[in-house]
Amino acid sequence: MDEKDQAQANLRDVYAIIKIGVYQHYKGPYYTVFALSVKEDTCGHLVHYYSHDHKTRWTRDLSDFVSSVNEAGRFKFVREATAVELLQAAGLSIATTVVANPLGLA
Repeated sequence: MDEKDQAQANLRDVYAIIKIGVYQHYKGPYYTVFALSVKEDTCGHLVHYYSHDHKTRWTRDLSDFVSSVNEAGRFKFVREATAVELLQAAGLSIATTVVANPLGLA
């Protein structure tokens, strides 16, 4: 198994550390973590999150996301995200994900 294969396999372990959901930054704002990934050139793990206040998307190295800046850490898990929050965090809306004829009726 090469380095990239190993990084992809290890990504499953990262999901045990970082849950997809809503987090509170130590300064107060809320963010939705919506994805975890592998950085291609370094094989490091990345956390992708969405600012509730600014409606912008951010990416941090996993080590930076979980680092401690005080006794509580940089980000604190608050709760699971709703489906609507996850869609919004990913830049989608319910309107773009609705199937035109979900039951296959003529």
